[in-house]
Amino acid sequence: MDTKRLLSTYTLIGANLVPLFGVLFLSWSLVEILFLFWAETAVIGIVAFWKIVLAKKIDAREMEAYKKMPVMPAHPGRLTKRFLLFFFPFHFGMFMLGHAIFLTSFFLDNGQTISSVFGISLMYSLLTLFASHLVSFFVNYVGKKEYHDMTPQVVMIQPYKRVVMMHITVLFGGIVVSALGSPVVALVILVLMKIALDLFAHKKEHAVDPVSSTL
Repeated sequence: MDTKRLLSTYTLIGANLVPLFGVLFLSWSLVEILFLFWAETAVIGIVAFWKIVLAKKIDAREMEAYKKMPVMPAHPGRLTKRFLLFFFPFHFGMFMLGHAIFLTSFFLDNGQTISSVFGISLMYSLLTLFASHLVSFFVNYVGKKEYHDMTPQVVMIQPYKRVVMMHITVLFGGIVVSALGSPVVALVILVLMKIALDLFAHKKEHAVDPVSSTL
């Protein structure tokens, strides 16, 4: 693994250790952990939006369709990208809303709101997670020119794969932790599971295909 890849990996681990610190030393609850990871979903979506903006590769089937046109467009694939840049924020936002409704219904007590859960320490933790995703974006996607190997369609799907896998595991774990009475040990295991999933998704996401047609 090269130095740049190590930097983004260590940053990811470091950012995810902050919630672990919160559980062990700041008495963070299960609800705080779950909503922190929910808020991180927004960070993943923001980064994905800018990945779509930079993506250069054209889908092979789309390129074949362009080649069959009487006149080849001057900028093939641009219309698709523009559509995805409008569609993705709306669709991902609805995905986050559905997730928030689920969390609110099952984990918040009467009178609690999402804003009441987010204290200043949780906001700092979210900022470290945001920084981790930005480091990965600039080191891998921009610095290693991964955007040359990515179609807007593939980039749009990536965050769903990552978030769905992570949150199904975390939510299932959260239900188990809640049933156990939210002991610290169980919360620690939940955070460690999330770190492991993040590392797996990070490694898989940055194993890109060779360059072909570009926008």
